[in-house]
Amino acid sequence: MNLKKNELELLRHLIIEGVRRASATLQNMLQTNIYLETPVNRTFLVKSTFVSLLQTYSQHFSMFELDFKGAFRGKTALVFPAKTVESLTRLLVEIFGTEYDLESVKYGAINEMSSVLINSVMGEITASLEAPLDYALPQFMKGDADAVKRSLFGDAENMLVIQTRFIIEEYNVREDVLLIFEAQTLQDLMEAIRLHK
Repeated sequence: MNLKKNELELLRHLIIEGVRRASATLQNMLQTNIYLETPVNRTFLVKSTFVSLLQTYSQHFSMFELDFKGAFRGKTALVFPAKTVESLTRLLVEIFGTEYDLESVKYGAINEMSSVLINSVMGEITASLEAPLDYALPQFMKGDADAVKRSLFGDAENMLVIQTRFIIEEYNVREDVLLIFEAQTLQDLMEAIRLHK
């Protein structure tokens, strides 16, 4: 990906604003203070560094994947390490209690957080570019680092990984999630930004 420094800075700004919107939405939903740390944008090689990054977290992951098309098309995903899923599940049970089995609570936690975070970030991007998108139905999967890599990008060589930590001090929760854009999505997005200037 040949992205100029000012283009990456603009993308970073849009993502940060989207994450802030997501934080406010989640606070309203859970009625507790939630802080999402400013994300850091990093590009990783799929077959080496990205898998190594995943393996620093755990052996198992849950993933929420969303395809979109319109002014530009592509794919984005939110990847949850196993420990993050457990913390989210515990949080929801502590706040609301539950009449459902834990697997249902886990899926609900992943689905809600993914929807809020991805929609907030993509909403910020599309509003800035005045470029509405149509979204496919989200896909949910579980697996190890290799399964996540294969599902997301096949043989692609790189991607943008945004590491974001959410902090809920009242419940002693400090966990990471990974927001991911595939390489082609970034190239199409940058082209949309250049045309919009």
